Order: sequence, then C-alpha cells, then structure tokens
Amino acid sequence: MITLSIGQLSQQTATPSPTIRYYETLGLLPRPQRGSGGQRRYGDPDVARLNFIRTRRALGFPLAEVAKLLAVCGPEAQPCNDARKMAEAQLNLVRTRIAELQNAEQTLLAQIAACETGCGDGLAVGCLLIPA
Repeated sequence: MITLSIGQLSQQTATPSPTIRYYETLGLLPRPQRGSGGQRRYGDPDVARLNFIRTRRALGFPLAEVAKLLAVCGPEAQPCNDARKMAEAQLNLVRTRIAELQNAEQTLLAQIAACETGCGDGLAVGCLLIPA
C-alpha cells in the first residue's frame, strides 16, 4: 500500500489540497491516518475515492448526491438501483441544461446576425447587444 502526503495526493488526482481537506470535513473522504510528524497520509483507496468524487463532480453531481452515491457503494451497500436512479436524474438535469444552452446559442446567433446587418458601422441605435 502506498502512502502519499496531501501534496502528493493533490498532484496525483489534480485536486487542490484545500479541496481535499474540505471533502474530509464533509465526510466524503475519511479522515486520513497521520504520520509520525502529524502529516496526513493517504493510500490507494483514498486515491480511488477521490477520483470517483472528481468524476461525479465533473458530471455535474452536487456534493450531496456524491455523498449518497458513496454511501450506496460503502460497506452497508444497497443494490445499485439507487445509484442508477441518481444517475438517471442527473442525466435528465444535463439534458435540460443542454436544451437551455442550445436555446441560448440560437438567441445569441440571432442577435449577432441582427447586429451584423443592422449595426454594420457600429453606430446603430437599438442594438440588441448593448443596453439602450
């Protein structure tokens, strides 16, 4: 089993040290063992858990949902149905956000097109891109 300092864990997982400490205070990461000088020491399970947290955060899961997913995977594990339901709910949120972003894209494209035709010299009154 490897032992890493918080700096090494940070570097290996591309997670800032303050974020690691924050996750510990939330209970997402277990309290680390301490070395002889009181320095935090982490092992392979901590690397795996932190990578799991990071990938779920990258998928848009809020920390509360990450905590629930971790609980489902823990020693008191429940069937993966709960995890699947959470992933499906997150997928629906992502799809809603994609639709919102596509609408925003279309609005911006229309405003830019209107600006190109109506504000060619940059002096048009009532431009959609600047306040009146």
